[in-house]
Amino acid sequence: MLQRIQTLFLSGAIVLIGLMSLWPLATIAEVDYTIFGGGFTASQNLLPFPMSFIGYLIMATLLVTIFLFKDRKRQLLLGRMSYVLILAYIVVASISLEGVISGLSDRNAVSYGISLFLPLLALGLVHLANRGIKRDEELVRSLDRLR
Repeated sequence: MLQRIQTLFLSGAIVLIGLMSLWPLATIAEVDYTIFGGGFTASQNLLPFPMSFIGYLIMATLLVTIFLFKDRKRQLLLGRMSYVLILAYIVVASISLEGVISGLSDRNAVSYGISLFLPLLALGLVHLANRGIKRDEELVRSLDRLR
């Protein structure tokens, strides 16, 4: 059923993951780099950044999770998988940013954007959705015992 609270939580997580591509992860003033979820943007070149693929994969997994409402076990499994993917996104972003920042002479020239913290909010929403799915599964099991 699409009117469950889990659908709102998962939809909110999809929106947060999608918004990460709009706002920068970090801005490095020393070399005029702005790091978005999809890549580096600078005045002279565009360098690849592996974050966009993971973001699209997370959004696709969450979207499939929403529409698997009839199979709660599989929905819970995909919810856990998206939880792990969001954690992987956070780790890859941290390692990539640290690799870029380690080459700078002035570490204070880096300002972090709001997009760096959006995966943490999405992680919380996915956790709340998984708790709701688990609660629904327990309710169905308890009703099966009464029959």
